[in-house]
Amino acid sequence: MVSFFLRSALIGLLFGIPVGAVGAMTVQRTWNYGIKAETA
Repeated sequence: MVSFFLRSALIGLLFGIPVGAVGAMTVQRTWNYGIKAETA
């Protein structure tokens, strides 16, 4: 049961990763400025 949950969580995280240039920019800005960064 636990291994099924861990496997499911890993698959969910992999599908949640943004792909492409905009996704990479979003990850980079989140990593540098945090989740609560101001826009503009």
